[in-house]
Amino acid sequence: MISFSNQKSDSPVSFETPREDQDSSFTGEGGSTTAGNSYDDGNVPDGGCGKHECRASSNHKKRRKKKLFKRNMKVGTWNVQTMMNLGKMQLLVQGLDSLGMNVTGLCEVRWNGEGRFNVGEHTVVYSGNTKGGSNGVAIILDKNYAAALKSFNAINDRILVVKLNTKKGILNIIQVYAPTSACLLEEIEEFYNNLQNLCKR
Repeated sequence: MISFSNQKSDSPVSFETPREDQDSSFTGEGGSTTAGNSYDDGNVPDGGCGKHECRASSNHKKRRKKKLFKRNMKVGTWNVQTMMNLGKMQLLVQGLDSLGMNVTGLCEVRWNGEGRFNVGEHTVVYSGNTKGGSNGVAIILDKNYAAALKSFNAINDRILVVKLNTKKGILNIIQVYAPTSACLLEEIEEFYNNLQNLCKR
């Protein structure tokens, strides 16, 4: 889910996230704002990244903040089923580069905790549970979109929000991993209640 927010209007402008092979055009004014705590702790997850592949983004605050505006952005989602295998992140980023992806949401990364780290020129933000090994979502930004990153909000192991600075205002990108019908009814209701409340902010 993608939406804009600025100071002129409170009415949301949302877009359905396309598949990997589609472009998403975004225009318009107004939008929802995303509240909550933001994290930028430079944590690298325990699994999926070797020291030669991933590094914490401790120099994030030193970066010059860019305001992004592109008529078209290439957005995709991918259920990776796990990112605990060593070297998988590097291969994934190489594949995204070959597809020209700007923003990619990942489901079921199975990392624990939340954090942010770099893989080459890409920035990865993620949100998992306390134990890891299940669920977990992440968003990968290419170098241009990473430079426009304002903050991110790790809601839980199924919902992650990224905020980008653009000339149209704040661009909110929400990555989710929805529970299936096999999950407990309470878990399903909690997920959709959290998502609905987030979209209303």
